[in-house]
Amino acid sequence: PRWAFGKIDTFGKNRGADEHIRNFKACRRGAVAFFICLGVLILLLGLLSILGVGFMTLGEAGLKSVAADHACSKARARAVSIHRALCWRAAGGEGRLGALLQEETGEEIFLQGLAREEENRVQVWIRPNPEERGIQVETDVEWDGYHFSFMDDIALGQEGGEG
Repeated sequence: PRWAFGKIDTFGKNRGADEHIRNFKACRRGAVAFFICLGVLILLLGLLSILGVGFMTLGEAGLKSVAADHACSKARARAVSIHRALCWRAAGGEGRLGALLQEETGEEIFLQGLAREEENRVQVWIRPNPEERGIQVETDVEWDGYHFSFMDDIALGQEGGEG
């Protein structure tokens, strides 16, 4: 009899053993799909964390580069400012530098000084330039670990300091 192998549905088919096998296969496929999705998720999270660390490292390197560029440009601006101030005073005959220039008679003047901390130093050479009736100002500035040198020819009585 047909009823001995399982339930008989309205169409007359035996659903007992076949339904059990279909349910088992569907369950196994669902478990495989679940573990595949779980593996992909773990892989994506690992990749995301690696990329995150990489971007953080790049960002940190970029910030260090910007900080170094800023420090260099700040030191350069300070050195240019010092050189231009010395040229201005030498050309106008102002202050102690102007008095020193008026005293000297055709010899090179060398000035050296430390600014704020001992790592910042300024050296100045002022040489007469008789052909152009002026002076040559050479400034050597070491500021915050950066070294800059400037030289200008200045006609006496004019403003100087092109940098």
